[in-house]
Amino acid sequence: MAEPAPDPQLPPRPAATPLDPTRPDSFPRRVLLCVVGLTPQVVTETLWALAVDAQPPFVPTELSIVTTSEGADRVDLVLTSGKQKLDALAADYPGRGLEGLARRTTVHVVRDEAGAALADIASLEANTALADLLVEVVRNLTDDTTSAVHLSIAGGRKTMGFLAGYALSLYGRPQDRLSHVLVDPAFEQHADFFYPPPEPVVLLSQSKDQKPIRTDRCGLVLADIPFVRLREGLPGDLLEGRASFAATVASLQERFRPPELVIDLERRSVRAHGRELRCTPELRRTRELRCTRELRCTPMTLAFWAWLAERRCSLGAAAAVGREDLSGIHRFLDLYTALVGFDRRERAEKALKPRPAKNWFSERASRINKLVARALGPAAVHYRIEASGRRSETVWTLATPPEAIRLIGLP
Repeated sequence: MAEPAPDPQLPPRPAATPLDPTRPDSFPRRVLLCVVGLTPQVVTETLWALAVDAQPPFVPTELSIVTTSEGADRVDLVLTSGKQKLDALAADYPGRGLEGLARRTTVHVVRDEAGAALADIASLEANTALADLLVEVVRNLTDDTTSAVHLSIAGGRKTMGFLAGYALSLYGRPQDRLSHVLVDPAFEQHADFFYPPPEPVVLLSQSKDQKPIRTDRCGLVLADIPFVRLREGLPGDLLEGRASFAATVASLQERFRPPELVIDLERRSVRAHGRELRCTPELRRTRELRCTRELRCTPMTLAFWAWLAERRCSLGAAAAVGREDLSGIHRFLDLYTALVGFDRRERAEKALKPRPAKNWFSERASRINKLVARALGPAAVHYRIEASGRRSETVWTLATPPEAIRLIGLP
């Protein structure tokens, strides 16, 4: 069967180009994300710098704009409909892959808690709404492994640019970029300047003397802004789900706090690095539950965790336990019994005699390690169950230092 013809409205991608984070242009989905206030010119200026002037060019396959209600009106009247400056840019520079970009433009308008569009970012509530929207947009765009995002912070109020850059710092990946477009002051916010046309034209400056200015002397350059990428420091649930700007920053801050592990058998809970994990009933292993069960802190998982934590507190560096530690297994059964009662102890005791199966320890440790990794991100290193020794003589130890452990309600 013949391959379908390429979409003529999409910028071409070189055949068999591997995805290279040092070459954002190698990604099939290329997004230009702009924050815009009352001067939508920054969008076409940035597009010209990326798709026409840059080497190699970064030609967006789509355009995403975060703005206010008034900014959205100007985008519509000037860029997409109305003056259609996006189409004009594509017509002035044919063959660059900019054709049809106006139809691949998404405008995100900042809204208040009631869903009403905001005309300006001039209050604390508006800034909070803007920050949350930027985090949501950036997180969604960077969730696609085939995308490369270029964020321009040239438009809007200073807080818009700052918050946008911060959002990319939180979620940005190696292939994502941050920039600010610079232009000669005479062309800044000029009503008739959107990008340098192929044939220079003369405009009248907006100063009192209305000095003639040539578009080929606009001094338009794109300033690449290095930024710290903090994505690896975020827990998995914040990368996959929705969270406010403040909650995302607070979660990232948690990784820098000292370790603290509180295991409370009375409340059937674990608090690790300030986050609480509740014990849930053990479920029969079915196909539907096979994946989620590994992320549940079941009574057996909680008892195993408490057992290793108790050993870490009392034995310190000598707390490692393995299959041959039969007296230790009895202590585990005591803790498990405190959670589920004697009837279920007998069943567990039979399963562990004469000694636990080869994979019993590794399965318990793996569940705890997956649970803390998902909940805590890089901070999970303080709460992992570490294995050591040769395969036939493997032993397991809780990584949490003894002074950071507090046990409540142990029999």
